[in-house]
Amino acid sequence: MRKKRLMRIVGISIFAFGILNFINYDLSMTGAVLGTSTKVSARFFISLAISILGLAIFSTANLQNRIAEIHSSIKEHPPLLRLTQQAVKNQDVEREMNHLIKELTLGNLQAGLGTPKHIEGTGVHYLRGRNGARLFYIQNGINEYTIVGKASKANEPQVIDKLKELYRRH
Repeated sequence: MRKKRLMRIVGISIFAFGILNFINYDLSMTGAVLGTSTKVSARFFISLAISILGLAIFSTANLQNRIAEIHSSIKEHPPLLRLTQQAVKNQDVEREMNHLIKELTLGNLQAGLGTPKHIEGTGVHYLRGRNGARLFYIQNGINEYTIVGKASKANEPQVIDKLKELYRRH
């Protein structure tokens, strides 16, 4: 987060510097119309380039906000790790699982078969793929998720039971 904030500050600063150069550029007021001299100097183009650079840096920092932070807690629970390994033995399921993770990273909660499902009594939601992949996650904050389980259609009930046991709300 600090890097993004720093990039925003640097971008705004560079943009402001470019705008200040424009303001100090040889502008003249004639009547009610703002005009410039007919002579365009290199300073004009440098100011323009600096302003565009500042906007580009600021925009890049803002685009990075759209990419979600993804964590995983699967390795902390050996039974879930075994079930995950069992699920991704099927290459189609593994490919689809990777696609679902990528979509979650981009903040797309409509990936796979649409609206995420919810495990009753827990904070766990999951995305379902057409080839049987199931990606279970908890949303920790805006654009921050923890993957808590992975399953295939075949072992989905066992994974759900284990997640209910671990993440049941009291």
